[in-house]
Amino acid sequence: GKYRLRELNGEILQGFFNGIEKGNTRKKIYTLLSACLEKAVILKKIEFNPCKVVELPKYKAKKRRPFTYEEQNAILREMPADVAQVFFFLCATGLRAGEFLALRKSDFFFEEHFFKVDSAIAAGIEGETKTETSNRIIYFTDELFEYFDLNLLGKYKTYEGLRSAFTRLMKKYGIQGLSLHCTRHTFASICHSLGMNDKTLQSLLGHSTLAMTQDIYTHLLKKGASPVRNYLEKLCTTICTII
Repeated sequence: GKYRLRELNGEILQGFFNGIEKGNTRKKIYTLLSACLEKAVILKKIEFNPCKVVELPKYKAKKRRPFTYEEQNAILREMPADVAQVFFFLCATGLRAGEFLALRKSDFFFEEHFFKVDSAIAAGIEGETKTETSNRIIYFTDELFEYFDLNLLGKYKTYEGLRSAFTRLMKKYGIQGLSLHCTRHTFASICHSLGMNDKTLQSLLGHSTLAMTQDIYTHLLKKGASPVRNYLEKLCTTICTII
């Protein structure tokens, strides 16, 4: 804010990025700022993009894992009904929390057995999904509504509200090292273990690259059983006849 555009240099920017604690946040800001400065070069506002000499501090992305079958069963059994139902829905569909928050009954096409995802809520504001490939359709079977009440759609207004409710109960029941986002990993890992091909899984998750699906989201789950797995087993069988 205090520097004029032509005053920016690599040293100033290096200090700025070194001061950003979270590695993922630092990477996102770098991508955005570098693109802005590259545009300034094209417009001949500056001669050189100083981001090009910046070296971002290395960081290891936080590894997430899926909920084990024991953890899934404990959550579905012990947590209040509304939170347990939202948990089941996220594990059974692979939606991001922001996509779930923006979901409405009108997005569901019951005869065709799918719902569409074309918006998400971030910072309390509804807007576009994370990426272009995030706009997608998600198949379901009728059994989904044995575990999830559609009237819960719209109950939670913000990600923070949903995350806080979930995190508080996770702590209460002694489930550690997991977050709400791990429901996506749970969906991916179970579907992978049930034999769903990677391209189909990539499409359902809304990933732009197959590598992200293969390298980050699929983990090996030990043998076990849960209502989530039982539901996804039926879903995978149904999807094989559709796609």
